[in-house]
Amino acid sequence: MKALLLRAIALASLAPLLAHAEPQVSTSGPCSPIGASGGSAEVRCTFAAPAPKRAKVVIKNAWLRPSPGFMVPRTSHSNEIAFLTVVLRNLSDKDILLTSAKLEVVGAAGATLQGRHFGAGVLQPSIGDTTPIRVPAGDTAQITFGDSIAFPGLLASIEKSIDTSQIMVIEGLKPPRSNGDEFSEQLAGLIAESYGKNAFLRASVFTEDYQLLEAFKIPLGKSSSFFYDGERVNKKTGRHVFEPLIAYDAFLGCYLKLKALYFPDFKIAETPTTCLEGIPDDTKPFGYRYQQGECRAEKKSASEKRLPPGC
Repeated sequence: MKALLLRAIALASLAPLLAHAEPQVSTSGPCSPIGASGGSAEVRCTFAAPAPKRAKVVIKNAWLRPSPGFMVPRTSHSNEIAFLTVVLRNLSDKDILLTSAKLEVVGAAGATLQGRHFGAGVLQPSIGDTTPIRVPAGDTAQITFGDSIAFPGLLASIEKSIDTSQIMVIEGLKPPRSNGDEFSEQLAGLIAESYGKNAFLRASVFTEDYQLLEAFKIPLGKSSSFFYDGERVNKKTGRHVFEPLIAYDAFLGCYLKLKALYFPDFKIAETPTTCLEGIPDDTKPFGYRYQQGECRAEKKSASEKRLPPGC
């Protein structure tokens, strides 16, 4: 009876504490009285706060773009360098501030990191060299990794294995992209053959003082389709799977623009066009008859002869 009375007193004295506790705070083990004096009881409880909810980011889109000097002949080192850009999607309910990022080339024969580049929207491995980038809750942000990737021999391999004269470029996109999936799949297969079918990039992003937020595995030998947005459905389980893939059509779009700049004789393939000429004729509907005419090419301005945005 005395034990029951002590326990009742203990619970009564604990009630105000529990009433003001955070709703998500729980206790581990029984709350038991360890002593009583003057009608009050001393109670010992172990409170366990839940771990904070971890921010979740995924890669919506990823692409490699050739460096401006990609077409420059090799000197003391390879100029066949590419930069990785990704669009990150914040799936959490709080903003995320990215403070640094780093790349690793894993399982590749020949491809390696080579130097760094700087600019707006670029995250470096060192916080001191980086302007933080905020990813709003439920929104996206585009970042480029400061680490550069060298693909020695890629230029010659592309020119030997892919008929670039047949590739058209979809204008108005940033970056411009090549048409269809055929050529981007050819390039992905070529990279897998040249640098290893299991080669991949490990892209890590950090918050605060080098706190790892996420490390993504991005295969080098696999390309995404034009409409891919970073997730697919597992056919066996029916569950959605986030899987970052490289859009090689973006690489090819910039590659063709570079090639046209460095080699004036090279012309990017264009959609076949038929031009019609209208001739006044009162005997025809709407007063005109039409015949095939000469297509007049528009003169390009100096700005159009430079690399487009995104390249």
